[in-house]
Amino acid sequence: MYSKRVLPLTGTAIVHDYYFNWQKLQSRFAEEPGLSGCLRQAPRVNKSLHHRQKLSSCLVTYNRQLGAGEKALANAQLLERENCLAVVTGQQTGLFTGPALTVYKAMTAVALAQQLTEELSQPVVPVFWMASEDHDYPEVNRLYVITAKRRRRLLSLNHVPRGRPSVGCISLTGIDEFLNRVAAAVPDDDFNKKLLAEHRSMMHESRSICQWFARCMLKLFDDYGLVMLDPMLPELRQLAAPVIRRAIVESPKVQEEVAAGGQKLAALGYEPVIIKEPGHMHLFYYHGGDRLPLHLNDCQVTTRRGLASWSISLKELAALNETAPEKFSPGVALRPVVQDYLLPTVAFVAGPGEINYLAQLKEVYRGCGVPMPPVYPRAQLTVLGSREREVLDMLQADENWLHRGLDGYLASYLNERDHLGVRDLVAGTRQEMYSQYQNLLEQLRQVDAKLETTGMNRWNRIAGHLEYLQKKAWQSFKKQHQGFIREVKAVQDVLLPGGNSQESTYSFYSLLFYYGEDLLRVFDRVDFTDAWVHQLFYVD
Repeated sequence: MYSKRVLPLTGTAIVHDYYFNWQKLQSRFAEEPGLSGCLRQAPRVNKSLHHRQKLSSCLVTYNRQLGAGEKALANAQLLERENCLAVVTGQQTGLFTGPALTVYKAMTAVALAQQLTEELSQPVVPVFWMASEDHDYPEVNRLYVITAKRRRRLLSLNHVPRGRPSVGCISLTGIDEFLNRVAAAVPDDDFNKKLLAEHRSMMHESRSICQWFARCMLKLFDDYGLVMLDPMLPELRQLAAPVIRRAIVESPKVQEEVAAGGQKLAALGYEPVIIKEPGHMHLFYYHGGDRLPLHLNDCQVTTRRGLASWSISLKELAALNETAPEKFSPGVALRPVVQDYLLPTVAFVAGPGEINYLAQLKEVYRGCGVPMPPVYPRAQLTVLGSREREVLDMLQADENWLHRGLDGYLASYLNERDHLGVRDLVAGTRQEMYSQYQNLLEQLRQVDAKLETTGMNRWNRIAGHLEYLQKKAWQSFKKQHQGFIREVKAVQDVLLPGGNSQESTYSFYSLLFYYGEDLLRVFDRVDFTDAWVHQLFYVD
């Protein structure tokens, strides 16, 4: 087992410059990314003892209820100490932990926390913030697996909830039927049977997808002390109430701060990510089980048209936050601020998507009086087995295959084996025939000018026949290499499914089902603090 480092996947201009042109982007963040920024951030993190005690007590209780191991409980307890810091990350709570990047994020947080503990000589613990408030259920309710025949298959729970509930409020149903479909799709071996049996037990012990997700993560990270956090816990809602109060009472100012961040990004030549209609408070309210966006108009707060008939004054809304803080949920512009108000965050581990919107929030952090933490990029990883390596070697693929895809390499492979030059042979013959045909038409034109038009119409038919002949010849040639073409397509389905990255498509457990138990060694064999590259991890 070994890994290779290649250029990272960046995507947007903001993320590209975050990796390669930091000077242009540095005004949009409080600290530079990397270890040095984290070390400078550490003295700025300050939480009262009372706050820490409530936070720690809540997380110890929650993680214990989910069956957390000794290391996770010890880390949750450490948060009570005044010098304890946290490396925080988070993600949607998908099926089987959602896309593999979720696990890579968590492992980056674990590795960075260990490194900072040594550098600072004080405790730094990894905390995973579950996006349990998210109401995008279709996004969460999907699992891509690699079948025994190495094909990508989409599976999901059959349950479809009504309305717009947060994922953390949706009950788990149809567990056995869903797991039976997973078992029928993935390779049938003893290791996979054991994994599925463990998940069957965890799912039956869980009331929601979020609880199942948390149990999965705690089991995967039992040796590393990852602390799981559900922001919907009533105790945490109460702790976060001051930030939500500011978002209510000073809503126009918060809206201006978000807009100002977007304008400053635009001035730098970037496309702002958080764009809301005027009056959007960047807050949600739970009404009738639904998570509804709030809009402010002349001191009157309403939900979005078509969602619910609900209206309240701004003053009444602020009072509700005092008595029922659990009814409020921050939007994307406020969630990071709430997170770093609650936690002693020395660094936030983020993926490309989060880097995009965090670049817009510096003004919101400042307005709320919360130190904006350094944003540390999560590790990027693609896993390859012997089959994948063999095909890449046969394609003579260089290190750019991750960015280019495999189609171009396959085309080159086939062209190199086209010793007859099937395409050029037919094309060359067509050109020769066309030249002679034109000479013939020039002569016939002297007999009757109309014959030139008639002749060109006939030529189009001839050309069509030649194109058909060329197509059939190429199909016959490809048929001789059909076995290898299928192998390439299978490898592409594993490494670049649907043209997307492996880590953003397949669950880590999907990769475990496919690669087997050896994949678990990735936790010890990969340097997850080396987050400025994309790592190719080769399993035996």
